[in-house]
Amino acid sequence: MSEEYSLEASYKVVGPLYPVLVDGKGNVVDGFHRRKVDPNWPVQVLPWVKTREDQLVARIASNSCRRSVSKEERKKELTELGTIMLNRGVPRGRIVEEIAEKTGLSTQYVRSLLPGYLKLEEKVKAAERGWKAAREKTAEMRARARRNRRLNPAEKPQRNRPMSPAGLVCADLQVLRSGVHVQG
Repeated sequence: MSEEYSLEASYKVVGPLYPVLVDGKGNVVDGFHRRKVDPNWPVQVLPWVKTREDQLVARIASNSCRRSVSKEERKKELTELGTIMLNRGVPRGRIVEEIAEKTGLSTQYVRSLLPGYLKLEEKVKAAERGWKAAREKTAEMRARARRNRRLNPAEKPQRNRPMSPAGLVCADLQVLRSGVHVQG
């Protein structure tokens, strides 16, 4: 629970708003903190929850609607869910989509949190190539900027664009200020 919210204080004032969710055998799916505040907190049985995979899907969906979940907690839940699916025989290329379909989370969000071994190899390799290319381009741009800073102003590479009329006027003024006479 967060430091700015007290479930106990809220319970004393407004009572139980959300039931503890349990599977058919009475195992808590969602509501561990509520159950700790009051062991007799109202319960809702989810008869369709029969496996650990079902529990994770129900917990993720429930928490997505009700409270803010840390990225670390969400990553842990999604990784466990994806590993269960992989062990069940779901192809790596389908895990992201299947998790998104079952939980209501976007495929982009799921993909961003799942580890590489649960994603399609081609997509992992493509992402790595993209990141490598971006790092190389950034390093190249930084090196060029450092080189340009070291050059004297007179040695800096000239732009390949034609000067605008305003630019020509500025250049003429600089020549006049420098005292250099240009015949023309």
